[in-house]
Amino acid sequence: MMRLSVPAFVIALISLLLTGCGLFDFGGGGRAQWRHEAEAQCIASGRVKASDAITPIPEVDGHNGCGADHPFKVHAFENGEVALSETAELNCPMIAATDDWLERVVQPNAMSLFGQRIVGLKLLGTYSCRTIAHVSYMSEHSYMNAVDVGGFRFADGHDIVIGRDWNSPDPVVRQFLRIVGDESCQIFNTALGPDYNSDHHDHFHLDLASRQRTHRRVCKAGGLKDGPAGDLLPTFTSSIKPKGTPFGEGPQPMPGEIGKSSAESKTPTDYMSGKEPPLRDDATEDDD
Repeated sequence: MMRLSVPAFVIALISLLLTGCGLFDFGGGGRAQWRHEAEAQCIASGRVKASDAITPIPEVDGHNGCGADHPFKVHAFENGEVALSETAELNCPMIAATDDWLERVVQPNAMSLFGQRIVGLKLLGTYSCRTIAHVSYMSEHSYMNAVDVGGFRFADGHDIVIGRDWNSPDPVVRQFLRIVGDESCQIFNTALGPDYNSDHHDHFHLDLASRQRTHRRVCKAGGLKDGPAGDLLPTFTSSIKPKGTPFGEGPQPMPGEIGKSSAESKTPTDYMSGKEPPLRDDATEDDD
């Protein structure tokens, strides 16, 4: 009887496939452990609660781990006082961080430079199961862990739109955008803007990507250099209150079509081939 010899590499390959090492994990298990931990901590803190402005939705358990354990649809931020141009789908930590960003970064600068508050945000993208533009790793947008902000509406109805006003002839407008971009890294682990590359010419990309090896933030939204990150799993203490004004009510709409950003509109790499970003310093430096 002739014996069949099976090469060792074939045995190893079969073993790998049978053990399910995550190479072909298309469910929530494909998300890195730190993502589950960050969401669980935020939910347990009570920082984000259901309201007229924030609606919990069922777990999104998509291909390649896309989605979130405890996602929400967001219609307004900051106690329902800052309306959105479109409904956002975000995880709990991103909602809490964006609310903090408005309270600690955006509103103080709006009051200091213009004497009035921001009442609306123009969004250019939140949840999208796809890879980073030009890169094979999954975008933070895939995990409801990122937001693209394209503009700001003030209480008097006037707007500052990043794509139009980044190089505005008005120095105060330019100052506002650059200060907000710079100070975004007080809250987020990644902040990218028009001066970073052409993919971000019309928006700030803000996310909470974890870089557990170096604990660095990527700050390229207004001029600051990369700096050390704080707690990757921050504690959440304040609460978000109900109410909210639909973005279309009140002041006139944002100028131009409210739609996807330039990077969002690109044909992404097939998300089926994407993978969780590695835990390294530049994992999402190009994220959008």
